[in-house]
Amino acid sequence: LLFNFFWGLLLHRYKNNFLLWVGIGANLLLLGYCKYCDFFIENVNFIFQTSYPLKLGVIIRQSAEQPDHLAVPDITILPMVPEDLPAV
Repeated sequence: LLFNFFWGLLLHRYKNNFLLWVGIGANLLLLGYCKYCDFFIENVNFIFQTSYPLKLGVIIRQSAEQPDHLAVPDITILPMVPEDLPAV
């Protein structure tokens, strides 16, 4: 967050498109690392039968319906409804 603030100050001062793209690239690299690092490590562990530890502590579960192959995230999205609201 602080990186983006100070990078925005640099952009405001120098108004350079190169700085804009460097800032966007840095944010995308950080997002990609945080989102896909464990996914990549788990697949490497499966393919090469290694046991590298996960970096971010996220465990991808295999559901019973999925065959035993490359890790696919088991994502469940449940609606969050306050209990005091009437059901629709």
